[in-house]
Amino acid sequence: MHSKCEEGSVRRIAFVVASLAFALFPVQASAATPTIQHYTILGGPSTISGVCAGDFTASSVIPVTETDYFDSNGNVVRISLHATETDTFVGPGGTLTSYPYQYEVELTFDSVGNLVGAFANGQTLKVRLPNGSLFESAGRVDFLAQTAPFVFGPLFGHTGNLTAFCSALGA
Repeated sequence: MHSKCEEGSVRRIAFVVASLAFALFPVQASAATPTIQHYTILGGPSTISGVCAGDFTASSVIPVTETDYFDSNGNVVRISLHATETDTFVGPGGTLTSYPYQYEVELTFDSVGNLVGAFANGQTLKVRLPNGSLFESAGRVDFLAQTAPFVFGPLFGHTGNLTAFCSALGA
C-alpha cells in the first residue's frame, strides 16, 4: 500500500544531507579524495497524517556514515550514506518503537550542483507489533518521485501490514 506519507526519515536524511553538502563543501581548486563523516540525526516528533485513520507522531534517531565524492574541480558529485535508524511512534492508543534497521542512500549531483538522483535501498521500517507480528518494509525509495515525510513502505519492494500497525497505535 502506498500513501502520500510514505517518505519518512530516509527523505529527511536526503534533504538534510543535500542541504548540508552545499554549505559544507565549497568548490575547491583541485580534486579531493572522498571524505567520510559520522553524525547522528534526531528527527521529530513529527505529526504523521494520511497513513492511518487518525494522526500519530514519529520521532527518529539516525546514526549516519556519510562519504562524499568530488569531481576534478572539487565539486560534490555523489554522496553515499549508510544509516541505522530507530523510530518511536506515538498514537492515541499506544506506542511502538522500531528495531534498529539499516539502509543506504545515494545522492547524485550534476556539474552545477543540482540534485539529480536520490535513492535509498534497504529496510524502511522494522517494528514488533503487540500481537506478536513483525511489521517490516524493505525495498527501493526514489525521493525525487515522492513527497511524504516518512517512509512506511518503499515504492518498489515490500510494505508491512499498515492495518495492524495503525491498530497498534489506535490511530
